[in-house]
Amino acid sequence: MTEPSKEAVCVTGANGFIGSWLVQTLLTTGYTTIHATIYPGSDPSHLFTLRAASKANLKVFEADILDDVAVSRAVEGCTGVFHVASPCTLEDPQDPQEELVLPAVQGTLNVLEAAKKFKVRRVVLTSSISALVPNPGWPRDKVFNETSWTDLDYCKSRQKWYPVSKTLAEKAAWEFAEKNGIDVVAIHPATCLGPLLQPYLQQLLQGYSSCCRVQKILKSITGWELCMSKMLQRCKCCYLSLLLLLVDIFAPMVSISLVNLLKESPNSSLNFRFTGLYLVQPYAMYLGLLYQNTIS
Repeated sequence: MTEPSKEAVCVTGANGFIGSWLVQTLLTTGYTTIHATIYPGSDPSHLFTLRAASKANLKVFEADILDDVAVSRAVEGCTGVFHVASPCTLEDPQDPQEELVLPAVQGTLNVLEAAKKFKVRRVVLTSSISALVPNPGWPRDKVFNETSWTDLDYCKSRQKWYPVSKTLAEKAAWEFAEKNGIDVVAIHPATCLGPLLQPYLQQLLQGYSSCCRVQKILKSITGWELCMSKMLQRCKCCYLSLLLLLVDIFAPMVSISLVNLLKESPNSSLNFRFTGLYLVQPYAMYLGLLYQNTIS
């Protein structure tokens, strides 16, 4: 007996890191019609080499998320949408509003408008742990949960614009969903490291050690200037375990979580924020061990 075809879905930012893993997960779990949006002029060629891509109807749409017409064209015909595309940079933006905040917020609204227009069943929003924390006003003895929101004033005063962009984008999404009756869920991954599915990026990074890449990412997110060579001397076992954990688990698990959120039954409440703490917890544990060993 032939298995019934799964619904057509759209993935924004499909040739990015999480987007590529998401497309691969969709392909290997039986989705055969995928609308993949990419930033105009970027390279989507690796998507057609992913497992099961040859058996699927994988359509690429060039769509800047600020272009509502292009976004609408990509969403048309789909019953599920994964909104992944959002600007992210390790460098300080020259114009935070134009480079980060506007694309994140308006891009999200454009996707939701298209979802409303074409009666999409559910939108799975890739938010970020940066929309949950930092929140200095949160009670010290209370575990962070989905009711926490990043303190915007705190971040703005420290020129941390990525958390501002992700927080404003998610808040805009919930407001739109409530007003328009759109079924939205959000996932909040932390730092996502792992194998790159884009061969050209693998080649680009060959000249850099894992230590340098991890150090740059940790510094951009935490503000910590950590010495990786000292980590290796003090806590080699934990450091290597961290790299293996991140490479083997985090990228695939985030993509699997996204797909599962599309399949879950509609929640009784529109405001469903999936914290994904089971993903964050092992990472936090290893990071904590590494940090302690650099200052002990």
